[in-house]
Parts: sequence; C-alpha cells; structure tokens
Amino acid sequence: MFSTSALAASSGSCGATGSSVNYSYDSSTKTLTITGTGAIKDYLDVSTILTRVPWYDYRDECTSLVIGEGVTRIGNRAFYKMTALEHAALPSTLTEIGEYAFAESSSLSDCKLPANLKTIERYAFQNCTSLADVDFPEGLTTIREFAYYGSGIESIVFPNSLTSLGMRKGLLGVEYEVGSVFFNCKNLESVTFGAGLTATGLNNFNGCSNLRRVDFGSSITTISESSFLGTFITTLVLPENVTTVSTLAFSSIGTLTDVYVYNSECAFNGALDSDPFNGSQQSVVFHGHSQSTAQTYAEERGYAFVSIDDCAHLNMYENITLEPTCTEPGSKDIICSDCGITVRTESIDALGHDFITDSTEDKTAEDGHIYTYQTCSRCGEKNTVYTHQGWVEGYYTDDYTIAPTCTRGGTAIRRCTICTQVNYAVIIPALGHHIEKYTQQTPPTCTQDGSETGVCSNCGETVTVTIPATGHNEELISTETTDNGHTYNEYRCKTCGSERTECVHNEWMEGYYTESVVSEPSCTSMGTTEKKCTVCGKTETTNIMPTGHQRDEGVVTKEPTCTENGTTTYTCLNCGDELNVPLPLALGHDYSVESVLQEPTCTQAGTGQRKCSRCDSATTYEIPALGHNITDAQDYTVITEPTCIRSGVAAGTCANCGEYVEVELPSGGHDFDHENAVVTKEPTCEAEGTAVETCKVCGAQQEVTLPAKGHDYRYSHHYVGTVGTYLAYVCTECSDEHDELKTTVSAGFMLYYNDKREDVLNGYLYDVNFDGYINARDYSIIQEYNTGGK
Repeated sequence: MFSTSALAASSGSCGATGSSVNYSYDSSTKTLTITGTGAIKDYLDVSTILTRVPWYDYRDECTSLVIGEGVTRIGNRAFYKMTALEHAALPSTLTEIGEYAFAESSSLSDCKLPANLKTIERYAFQNCTSLADVDFPEGLTTIREFAYYGSGIESIVFPNSLTSLGMRKGLLGVEYEVGSVFFNCKNLESVTFGAGLTATGLNNFNGCSNLRRVDFGSSITTISESSFLGTFITTLVLPENVTTVSTLAFSSIGTLTDVYVYNSECAFNGALDSDPFNGSQQSVVFHGHSQSTAQTYAEERGYAFVSIDDCAHLNMYENITLEPTCTEPGSKDIICSDCGITVRTESIDALGHDFITDSTEDKTAEDGHIYTYQTCSRCGEKNTVYTHQGWVEGYYTDDYTIAPTCTRGGTAIRRCTICTQVNYAVIIPALGHHIEKYTQQTPPTCTQDGSETGVCSNCGETVTVTIPATGHNEELISTETTDNGHTYNEYRCKTCGSERTECVHNEWMEGYYTESVVSEPSCTSMGTTEKKCTVCGKTETTNIMPTGHQRDEGVVTKEPTCTENGTTTYTCLNCGDELNVPLPLALGHDYSVESVLQEPTCTQAGTGQRKCSRCDSATTYEIPALGHNITDAQDYTVITEPTCIRSGVAAGTCANCGEYVEVELPSGGHDFDHENAVVTKEPTCEAEGTAVETCKVCGAQQEVTLPAKGHDYRYSHHYVGTVGTYLAYVCTECSDEHDELKTTVSAGFMLYYNDKREDVLNGYLYDVNFDGYINARDYSIIQEYNTGGK
C-alpha cells in the first residue's frame, strides 16, 4: 500500500489563461508556494479530478501558503477546505480574492490582507473559524455576500474606501443585494463603519451573538433589514445621520436596554411582527427629541421614552419657509409654541407638473409613436409624451448580446431612441452572405435551377447560390368550351416552345360527376357528402347537419327528498345519450308532527317541536310563559289602583302554581274627549289649527293639531293672458285665485271624461259647473271662448 500523495505532483502550472503562475510544494516544511505573474486559475468541485486544484492531495497536511509578488488574483476555490492551513502570506500585487478561495479552512489564523486588495468575493473566508484578526486595508472597495460567513473574526474596522458590502453581481453586470457578509460570526465583538458606506446591509451581522459595540460613523443613513438581529448590544446609539431603521434591524436582542436616537425624523419601518425591535426586551428605554418619530414609535410599541430636550414641545405650529414649485420641493419649520425652538424642518414635496394635453399627433407610420403635446397649468412647462406603438427602422439601436453571423442568428437588447422602451430579447436574423462578385455562373432554364458561385466578403466562405428556374413564359394559343361543363385552354411557352393543355372546371353537369356519402351524420356530429368530377377529378364536399337527439318521455331515476331535487333521465332513442334533469323538485319539509319538549310555567317559557313527517328534520319554537293567574283567587287584593299613566299592583294566590304573588295591573291610558275638543286656533286653507282635548278620567289635557282645510276652488271666469286664454278658479273659503291655461284644461278634460269630480286629482279644473261630474256641459263652458263667447 502507498499513499495517494506519493503520486501527487509537487510542482506545476496553476495560472489562468494569459497568466504565468506556477506552484511548488515542499513536503518537509509543508509549505505551498505560488510564484509568477497574473491570476491563479479558477477551480470547481474538489471531488472531480479534472476540475480540482493540483495540490488537492496536500490539503490536509499543508500548514503554510506563500504567494509571491506578481500574482494579482486568487482563483475560485484555490485553497478551499485546506483544513491544516494556518498561515497565508499574500503579495502586495494581489487585488482580488476569488469565490470560496479560503472557505472551510478552519485552521487558518494568519492571513494579512495586502494594501492593494480591491475585492473579496463571496464565501472567500466562509467558516474560517480560527481567523480572528482581520485588518481591512484602505483601498478595499468591495466585499461580496457571505464572504466571512461563520468566521472567527473578532473586530471590524471598515476602511473609508469600502463602498460595496454584500452585493452580488448578476447577469449583464447588474448588482443586487444578498448580504449576510458576517452572518453568524459568533466571536465578533465590535464594528466600526467607514465613510464609504451609507447602509449597514441586509443580514450582514445577523446571528453575531457576541457583538456588543457598533460605531455607525457619519455616513451611515440606513440600518438595513435584519442587520443586527440576535446580537449582544446593550446600549444602541443612532447618530443624527441615521434616517431609516429597517425591518427587524435590531430584532431579538435580549440584552438591549437603551436606544438613543438623535435624528428627530428617523423612520422606523415594518409591521408589528416585523418591526425593527421585534422580539427585544419590552423594558427597552428610547431616548430622543421631544415630538420626534422616536417618541411616536416608542409610545405606539409600548416602550418607555425619555426626552433629551428641556422642553416637551407639546404645542407646535408650522411655518412654511419655502413654497414648493412643480420641480423643486419646499420646506417648512415645525416650531414649538412654548419655547420657540424649531423642532424640525420638514420637506414639502414638489407639486409635480399638472400637464394638460394640448394636442396629439399620430406618427406611428413614421417612427412608431403617438405624440401627446402638453403644457403645465402652473408653470407653463412644455412636455411631450411618446407612446410607443411599434419598432420602426432608424429609430432604435441594437446592442448585440449574441452577435449574428452570415449563417446564424443572434440576440440583442433593442432600445428606442425616442422613448424609454426596451426589448431585452430581440432575435436578430442571420446576416446572410455578402457576395460582391460571382466567379462561376450556370444560367437557369424554364424548368431547371441555375447557380452562381462566389466568396463572401464577410466570412470568406465560398458560397454557391441557387438561381430559381425562370418558369415558362406562356401565351394562350387556343380555347374551347364543351358541353360537359369544362373549358380547354392550350398554352405555348415563348421561351422553350413547350405546350400544355389546361382543363378548367366551370360547373357541375349531370352525368359528369359521382356523388357519395363520406360520413353519415349522427345526433351531434355533421356528416359529409362528396361530389367528384369524372372529367377533371375536381372534388367538392358538402356538410350534412346533425340529426339531433330524439329522446323518450323520461324516467324518474331518483326520487326527490325534502331537501334535494329528484332526477328524471331522458334517453336518446338513436344513440342512447342520457340527459339528467333536476325534476321533480325538492318536496320541502312537512313540519306537521308537533310535540311539547318542555311545558311552560308561570314564569318560564316552554319549548315545542315541529318534526317533518317525511324525514328526521325538526325545528323548535318557544311556548310563551303562562303568567300568574290570580283573577279568580279568593284572596285577590288590589294593593295599588292603576291610573291613566301609572300601573297598579294586585296580589293573590296563583291558580296555576299555587304561589302567593303580586302582579302588575296595566295603566289605563288617557281617554281624551275628541268630540268636545276646544278649538284654540281655527285652521285655514293653507295653515294648520290647534285644539285642546281633556281626559275623561283624570282631566289631563293635550294640544292637538287640526289639519289645514285646503282650498275649495271653483270655476269663476275666462280671461285672455299674454300666452293664451286662461280659466280662473276662486277659493270659496279665502278667495285665492288659481289660473290654468285653457289648452291644458282641455287636454286633461279628455282623460277624465264622464268621471266623478271626487275621483280625479284636481277634478275642479274640469267640473267647471260643479255638478259632481265631468261631462259635455263642462266642455262647452271650457271651450266658450273658441266660439267667441264669454
């Protein structure tokens, strides 16, 4: 037996394409040395011999790594899972550490980052649990997601040059946040932010259960989602520059006692179950400015709040210092009425343009857009809205993502040069060969293709192009129409002289075609017949309509119940298809079987039951309590006599239950004398009157309203007004006059002819002689002026 390492190469090349980088391994000192210029290549899965590092067999024994000057990049997984590695010396020329470069190297404790390092890729030092001392050099700009996940780092001071923390580079170079750079670093105790970062980053310090001190510096404005979830902070200081605390940012910190918020408008985002401090101690005390967002947040969430101001600023007013315009925000001071201090200054959103459409222009055919011309009603700003209708050549650019060739299509991102429309997946057709001059040529004939050969000026390929046959250039030389419904045309080609005969089918002539059934119709499907010409072979198909179902009279296949319909099945006599109809209808419950479940007593209601005669369904109802019956009791006594407005009391032994009880005697109510009411104010035609009624029992009085009598109009005379002849009607009670055009009265009269006046609304208009009926005598009076009368 012999070890695998006995066969492993101790030196060789490990450079990326275009780089000259080599390695050597000294087994006596257990040192791996990398030398050369350029980048160490990227490696993949360590379990595959073709994609793993060449020093794979030394990973469990190598304790030291020395990378010489000139190496600029450590490739992906270059030193992945080197479990014995303790020391790594990196060159000053190194600018990038690749993905998983030292991941899972649990013994690595000494790895000083060089001054020229710019980027640390994702998972680079994942689970390097012995790596406690890390100094990030000034000049470092990027640390990607999960770079130090689960590592042993104890203290962090970010350089001012660091501007990207936890971002992933996606397709087309677009970056998006993943975070969790220092997730679950259990030994981390302190973090100091530099001037290059404005946000703490998503989940970046989540699970750092020993993190006690955080210095946010002067540039951090946003505490990102779950940044410090589950840490060990006791006193949290959020300086003036912090404007936003995001969802679960300081969630589940059991040690937190005090939070100092120095920005009076700091936003606290998140719902109740995901707010920034969810799961932390309810005894946390918030310290901040009076009437600040911190005070509002603390009071809404039930935390104690202590003001850092001398005045509580309970009374405030607004003073607009700058009016907003369409494009520029305004501002207003919130001033304390008690102490005169400006508590905060708030921005007033810009009004935005109020564009009103002046006109539209359809230029779809020209450039693919509809133009809408607008003017702002406030400031007069002109604006044009371009509505994209389609892509027109000359008004877009194509950025190739896969360049097309002569024979293969490509893809492109197409951007409109007029509006913002973008199509990220445009298929570009193959360019096709470009032949400037053909060197060989075979002319085509009427029936045979020709060809020409040349060299493509784009790709250099020799290309033979087929020239399609020209086809015959025919002329009609004779024509003959026969009695079998056809015309025969003779053609001769002017080029080659070949002749042909064309038979044209004009109509179907009896005796010159056959007709057959192709498919029989069914109840639901059409059938077809086909006619075929025996002269030229032309065919014509005709549809035969479905026959439709012929159903029987139906059979009840399911009897109805109280709650469910029955089923009647109708069967087609031809095809057997069944149609189920929900008949007969449900019978409904027959609650005709009554019983008493609980007998009523004098004071307790009983319960009755009505049960369906067909099924087990039942309903219950209340049987009213009997009430005590002392009317015929020998010891019946009236204790208090009832009056008109008060009830009385009687006592005696109940005939039902045998108890001696008191019962209420209802009040009698007033018995007012309506017939002898004294009128205190007579009603008129339009105004109500009043009268006083006296109770016959107790003498109490009440005032009642007498309805207005209403006018008693009767016809008086005709007269000629400005627009025609009128009929005048005078009230017999108050002499009020009411006028109506004769044409209106005449029209209405015909609707009520021979009706009683009392049956017609405003019947007095038509019963002008007031005899109780609307008839011809009234009509002659109404029309008198038409004949020169009164």
